[in-house]
Amino acid sequence: MLSDIRAAVRAIGPKVLGFTSNDVGTHSVRSSFAMMAYLAKEPVYTIMLIGRWSSTAFLSYIEPQIKEFTGGVSKRMLTHETFFHVSGATNPPDDTPTDREVFGRQGSLRQRLRKRS
Repeated sequence: MLSDIRAAVRAIGPKVLGFTSNDVGTHSVRSSFAMMAYLAKEPVYTIMLIGRWSSTAFLSYIEPQIKEFTGGVSKRMLTHETFFHVSGATNPPDDTPTDREVFGRQGSLRQRLRKRS
C-alpha cells in the first residue's frame, strides 16, 4: 500500500501537490480519512470507529488542516455589510405549556388543544 501511495505522489509530482513521496505514508491515509469524514459532517463517534481510534486523538491530526481552512474567517465576516439591532423590539410572552399540567382535567393542556365544536 505504501509503495502505491508514494508512486501516485511521484507521478503527480511535488509541483502540483506541494510535497514529495517521502512526505507521505500510511499514516497520511488515516489523517486524510479523518479530515474527509469531518468535512462530510460525520459524527465524531463514527470517525473514531472507522479509524479505530479509542480516543479523540484524531482531532490532533485534523486541527492544523481546520486552522488552514478557517484562516481569515473573522476578517471576511467583517467585510460584509453591517446589520443592526432594532431597539425597542419586545419578545412575545412565553405561553408555552409546562409539563406540570395534567392531561384530562378541565383547563389542562389536552382540553386547551382539543378542537372546540
